[in-house]
Amino acid sequence: MRAVRVCAFVALLLLAGCQQEPDFDTRYEEAEAHIRKQAREIDAELAANRKLRSETDAAAQEEPPAGEP
Repeated sequence: MRAVRVCAFVALLLLAGCQQEPDFDTRYEEAEAHIRKQAREIDAELAANRKLRSETDAAAQEEPPAGEP
């Protein structure tokens, strides 16, 4: 009787350990979300670089050229 319980317990553990792989739609949605997140991060980085470049250009235009009073 004890052996039956142990076998049943082991079978349940094995069954719980087996996960069904996600279907195509689930994998597609996860990949799409990941790509969209990366795109937002890239866009934010590009916007920050543009802002920094425009601030640097504006500061350079305000300074008189070297050698001129």
